[in-house]
Amino acid sequence: MKRQAFQPQDIGENKAIALAKKINTFHGELCEAIDKYVTRNELIEFIDQRKEFYPILIGCVDNDATRILLEQTFRHLKNAVYIDSANSEYDGNVYAALNVNQVTYGAIRSETYTLENKDHPAEKSCQELAAGNIQYLVTNLKMATSLLEHCSCIMANELKEGVTVVKQFEEIHF
Repeated sequence: MKRQAFQPQDIGENKAIALAKKINTFHGELCEAIDKYVTRNELIEFIDQRKEFYPILIGCVDNDATRILLEQTFRHLKNAVYIDSANSEYDGNVYAALNVNQVTYGAIRSETYTLENKDHPAEKSCQELAAGNIQYLVTNLKMATSLLEHCSCIMANELKEGVTVVKQFEEIHF
């Protein structure tokens, strides 16, 4: 509850489901979350069953295996938005891309970084990193704010495509 937008009634509920409910409370039925690990095919099937919506994938994950799954799904979709956030101790970045008729605009993380596809990622979660003082609360808050700006743009029918770099005392978008 200290690190994310949760309240006491959310304890015990899947955090993706709890946050989707909060978003929908304020903005209508815009957000759906899946409360289990999925394959690329399951994710594509989930998206295909919702033809009335424009797919927006937001990656706030702690491992490259899931990033690869999200990127593969994004590349498969004819039209979609993909926003991927990652951070370390003091800095981070947000990659934002748009597929329009399978032409990609913006930036995708794997075009800059080598992503490791591990079946069972051993990386620590954000909460575990913060508990060990390896990752600071301010860094996560700045990253969350940057993602919120991206989501706000989408809700205003705009996309801030490209890369946003978040450092300890600055933020740069290019």
